[in-house]
Amino acid sequence: MQAAFNRAMQYDENDLMEAAEKLEVWRSFLKAFPESNPYSKDDDQLRRQAEERLEHWQVPESFKVVQGSKPGEERTFDGIKFVWIPPGEFWMGSPKSEKKRFNNEGPLHTVRIAKGFWLGKFEVTQAEYERVMGKNPSHFKGSSHPVESLSWNDAVEFCGKLSGQSGAIYRLPTEAEWEYACRAGTTTRFNTGDSDSELGRAGWYAGNSRRKTHDVGQKAPNAWGLFDMHGNVWEWCSDWYGEDYYGSSPGVDPTGPGSGSRRVIRGGSWYNLARYCRSAARYRYDPRYRYFNIGLRVARSSN
Repeated sequence: MQAAFNRAMQYDENDLMEAAEKLEVWRSFLKAFPESNPYSKDDDQLRRQAEERLEHWQVPESFKVVQGSKPGEERTFDGIKFVWIPPGEFWMGSPKSEKKRFNNEGPLHTVRIAKGFWLGKFEVTQAEYERVMGKNPSHFKGSSHPVESLSWNDAVEFCGKLSGQSGAIYRLPTEAEWEYACRAGTTTRFNTGDSDSELGRAGWYAGNSRRKTHDVGQKAPNAWGLFDMHGNVWEWCSDWYGEDYYGSSPGVDPTGPGSGSRRVIRGGSWYNLARYCRSAARYRYDPRYRYFNIGLRVARSSN
């Protein structure tokens, strides 16, 4: 029995085999060694292990815990490219000395993101949105342009429908997750540096956009491989907006106030001046509000 179990484990660990093939291996093993036959305690343990492996491969792939091994590791899930955002700590907000900051960005405080997660490498494109929702509300048409003219409610509906189709957990990032991912270890105004002139390397804004959106991924990515975190379109976050929330927010995985009337957007857009596109810049709208400079970037929980 031990020899048969060892052979089955070789198949189980073969990455070239499909889950269905591994299921059949364990079914055959358990059929060959039924529970009704008398075996030693060691054989009983092998049976239990085989049953566990069978149960493991019966779980759909989309439900399994999927974690990355390093910052920026890339995976494709359900036709959307993601990068791994590792757990870590960062300075959230901006110091009073930051040029053209807004008062709602303080006080500067440390935040720890306790769990890693997957975040869209790009803003959700019109092609991706239409594939899931069957429609494209965007003003500036283009399959590789970011989808826009979305309310917060629309963005949440997209995440919910994508989750329902796949079984995985898709959602909007929290405001803290968004800024942590945008900065990717930096403390400057933009993830490319401090001056407005350096923004043009990373994003489309009022100074270079020619008053329209552009295909995603045309500018330089940040250190973790995320594109268009500055500009192109604003991105909805899951949080309710709180003007003074930073003064009392928890230090670990903050999720915003418990209630409110407006939801957070981040990143700035093709329409905005550079100060609105900074890593720390915060803005907000009614969750029903739509405009052709607001879209989304989707997060995927690691479990």
